[in-house]
Amino acid sequence: MNLVAKQRMKANKGALKWVWPLLILGVFAVFGCATRTTQAIKPNQAFNLGTGRIEVDPTGELPPQFWDSYTLLQEGNTLFDQERYGEAASYFSAVTQRFDGEEVASLALFNLGACYEKMGEYELALRAYKRLDEISGPKFSGDEVLIRQLSCLEELGRWPLAIGLADRLLDMPNLSEISRIDVSIRRGIAFYKNRDSKSAKIFLDKALLDFRILSRRKLPLNKYFAAKGYFYLGEIYFDRYETIHLNGAGDELRLQLEAKTDLLFLARTQYLRSMRTYEGRWLAASLHKLGYGYESMFFSMKNAPLPEDLLPNEATEYRMKLEKRTVNLLYKAIDAYEKNVDLNRRFTLESPWAKQSETCLERLRRYREENIN
Repeated sequence: MNLVAKQRMKANKGALKWVWPLLILGVFAVFGCATRTTQAIKPNQAFNLGTGRIEVDPTGELPPQFWDSYTLLQEGNTLFDQERYGEAASYFSAVTQRFDGEEVASLALFNLGACYEKMGEYELALRAYKRLDEISGPKFSGDEVLIRQLSCLEELGRWPLAIGLADRLLDMPNLSEISRIDVSIRRGIAFYKNRDSKSAKIFLDKALLDFRILSRRKLPLNKYFAAKGYFYLGEIYFDRYETIHLNGAGDELRLQLEAKTDLLFLARTQYLRSMRTYEGRWLAASLHKLGYGYESMFFSMKNAPLPEDLLPNEATEYRMKLEKRTVNLLYKAIDAYEKNVDLNRRFTLESPWAKQSETCLERLRRYREENIN
């Protein structure tokens, strides 16, 4: 085997070694980075990384400088593994500039986008991924690049563009069944974020049903997006729950209470489904919203209008009986908050949802000490 062939084999191994760790998902991923928002990605073709270029100083004052694409790329890979993303980006950028139009440029450009995502520079990452369509030479498959672009649009909160990009992906005939479910869930969430809860519910119901059907086939599904989808489906019901205020009287109050209770139950069902995926970020989010739901229902019922025909002494007795019948909601809320805080500490999730639970827990404990015998 000649030197060029050996170098090419070594380069290809280096490329694969880079791509798999780059975008792999963690079980308890909580940070808003690219590695937790899509499946692992690898190039769809082998790349010849053994190219080089000599730059000569026209003045003759400096010696010729040799730039080797393989060395530059490997240096970037090493720095990325060390989480030195800014330095890694400079190496990948050098490859794209000095070897523009060559095979290695597309791989370096993809890795450059990943560096920017890691640094939270989603606008720069988006530009890098879009440039992949413009350069010559071998390309990544279209769905891989579009999925990375979708992640950037989500982080930037550009929901109409995210919806359009998700539609493009779903129109691609070669999109895998698993990726199709992930993108469908993300489209539903994008509709919710774009304040179209009606469309969001339709798409999330369908996508999550497909997820459950596919999960029975024991396929390696991405549970992260399912957990997120269930959470936001719960949010759709919870938003409706919060619009109902217990301010009527007689039959009107009873109907309001029934509607509010039903919506809380529907939201609870979706939050529990999210929790059962054991995805750390959405487990914490769902646990907090469960606790908040129980808490808000307790105080809604406690502060609801009294029946109009009660005498003053009867009103006091009514309040006492009502609180005894609803205090279980208060204890459920405390229990949910406690579990969230405990999980956050044990697994060092550093979840903002758990931080909110901790604040709510302190408030409810004080209320319990001061008001519950």
